[in-house]
Amino acid sequence: MTFAWRDSSQLLEFKAGIQRTPYEEFPNQRMDMTDNSSNQASLHYLGQFGWGDLDARIYNQYVRHSMNFGDDKQLVYGIYKNGMPMETSSHTLGGTVTADIALSDQHRLKVGGEVVQYRLDDWWPAAGGMGGMGPNTFWNINDGTRDRFDIFSEWQADWTPEWRSTLGARLSQINMNAADVAGYNTGMMYGPDAAAFNARDHHKVDRNIDLSAALRYLLS
Repeated sequence: MTFAWRDSSQLLEFKAGIQRTPYEEFPNQRMDMTDNSSNQASLHYLGQFGWGDLDARIYNQYVRHSMNFGDDKQLVYGIYKNGMPMETSSHTLGGTVTADIALSDQHRLKVGGEVVQYRLDDWWPAAGGMGGMGPNTFWNINDGTRDRFDIFSEWQADWTPEWRSTLGARLSQINMNAADVAGYNTGMMYGPDAAAFNARDHHKVDRNIDLSAALRYLLS
């Protein structure tokens, strides 16, 4: 669903979407997707001014995903009464702003920034019993976070009708973290690995620099 407003120099646009996929039903696979739900919305602004163009966007998306043995499959296997359920939940919130500035008839400067926040949980409820898949919930990713912050610029020069050069740079910082994990139980199958991961510092920061340079010649 889209709503938009426009005049001679501006555009304001709102989009919203809902997607529901209740099942996949693979006939030849025991594991199946039993539900996938997604809600998303975005707001976009584009304005044209005497100095150049301004483009801004903010967006939000939530996804809920489930897997298990389908209704047409056998759910009970000995001590396991609940098939093999797997659950995932994710949330993305982001925004970007870009200004395209006309420095002269031959030169343009583009500057902007972007922020993206991502959250992820992935857990597998117990399938029953005290065996390999029980009695507790298996936390594969617990409160996973990934935040990205970017600033960028690009200079474009049209030296002649045939020659164009472009120089660009993007600086990024990515912050990642996650809470403790847990297996179905604290036995030897899961306990040592979970304890080793939980004892570590989960916070990580990456800083990236991307540089680009291009020279183009247009043949007549």
